[in-house]
Amino acid sequence: MSFDRRFLNVKFSVKGIVNEPPVSVLSGDQYIVGANPAGAFANASANSIAIYNGTAWKFIPASVNHFEVLNLDTSEILDWNGSAWASVVSLASSYFAPVLDVIETGATLPATATTGDKFLNTTDNKIYTATAENTWDSGTAISNNDRYVSLTSKKLYPNISIPDGTIFLCKSDKSLWSYDATADELIKFDFSSGNVAISETHTLTAAEILAKSFTLNHPIAQGTENSILLFLGGVAQVINVDFEISGNSISWNNKALQNFGLSEGDIFIINYYR
Repeated sequence: MSFDRRFLNVKFSVKGIVNEPPVSVLSGDQYIVGANPAGAFANASANSIAIYNGTAWKFIPASVNHFEVLNLDTSEILDWNGSAWASVVSLASSYFAPVLDVIETGATLPATATTGDKFLNTTDNKIYTATAENTWDSGTAISNNDRYVSLTSKKLYPNISIPDGTIFLCKSDKSLWSYDATADELIKFDFSSGNVAISETHTLTAAEILAKSFTLNHPIAQGTENSILLFLGGVAQVINVDFEISGNSISWNNKALQNFGLSEGDIFIINYYR
């Protein structure tokens, strides 16, 4: 199953177009600023891209024609045409917005559990966590806006079918998943090869921008270099096009990422083998 090549020109993935950010935000969250900026966006220009670095918002002007972003709220690619964000293509059939977790579901709690197990009870719409062997906590109610995928039914909770080949991000562990309709199974992208799979988050520094590279926390397993997945703003970057591997470092000297306008605080997610 190959990654949808319509993503290759996309450089940001925003959670929607809003005039001001929600109360609760996470580091790396991105939005397009609406026509009437307010709150934390009050001093930003309409249509700019807002990125939260964990402590503050930074804003990137929409100043380059044919600059594309993925709108997670509507599952479509938007293109800046010089005066407005225009829809280029809908990705509803091949991609949907990140989910909070991929989790077992059912009408009753299982009798057996291992510490740390999670279970979404479809009777009371609560998520239960095993606090000890065969012991569940009192459960936490889920919000109407929370999104989960059921490992049990292979559907977007509560009962929405997932098209074959759909790709989505699980926010609980930053893993990438896809649905294989032929096998009726959810596939977690871990590129198993007998090596240890690593999912690493890296926040870019000013020095790394100048060096056009950063070093991973672990050495890359020999022979698995081309299996690396690198995400910036939730969008996959292409090895040997956007970046390259040099030892156990990610480098973009003379690669497409050097023209991207990277900023201190940009967040990369890297999946690789050690």
